[in-house]
Amino acid sequence: MQSNNTIDSIKRKSVSQRTHSIRQQSTHRHPWHVDYMHIRELVRGIAMSSAYAHGRLLDVGCGGRPYEDLFSNVDSYIGIDVNYQTGKASVGSFAYPLPFASACFDTVLSTQTLEHVESPHTAIQEMARVLKPGGYLILTAPQTWRLHEQPYDFYRYTRYGLQYLLEENHLHVMNIVAQGGVWMTIGQMINNTVHHWLRPRLHIYATYLIYLASNLVFGTLDRLWVDTDETINYLAIAQKHGA
Repeated sequence: MQSNNTIDSIKRKSVSQRTHSIRQQSTHRHPWHVDYMHIRELVRGIAMSSAYAHGRLLDVGCGGRPYEDLFSNVDSYIGIDVNYQTGKASVGSFAYPLPFASACFDTVLSTQTLEHVESPHTAIQEMARVLKPGGYLILTAPQTWRLHEQPYDFYRYTRYGLQYLLEENHLHVMNIVAQGGVWMTIGQMINNTVHHWLRPRLHIYATYLIYLASNLVFGTLDRLWVDTDETINYLAIAQKHGA
């Protein structure tokens, strides 16, 4: 039988690896995957926002660049992130300052990264700085999610918090979209809890069945009963002034 210390170690490693894998791996998820509902909405929103992207694109917090294929309309796709292999840089260190000249990108993309930087205002300021006038920032950030990538997990964001950060940095907010509603949030919280507490103790196929049932039931309820005040995530699109 596994000791409690061993199980706790497995849980911590599992949560960290799963969160990092969102930015490292394929955007495809099967309906029996723990993150299916969240990733489906995230990818759908990013794909729709790609219509705003053009010219040179910078992906801040790019991981393995899982969304690059969604931006085939840009001239070049440049990514920047922490070196997770060496662990020499803190998760937040890449955001300020960005090692690029001012006004040199037409589009900046940053997905599921803002919660991991110590100073989100400075991070947004840097993203705005490297944008050309009239360029677009495409940003996603969680409102509700389990603690992850400890100790570099600092914030959660409401739509009003994101709007404030963007407008304070002279960006015109074009849209802020909730990604899922209360039922999807409940289902994802159940999946996250099962993944954290039960997966080390259950057969892997048993957890797949739980995820599948949760994704089907709560995904359906989320479509039938729309309430986005308790969303998991937000996607924001903002434009730099001065076009």
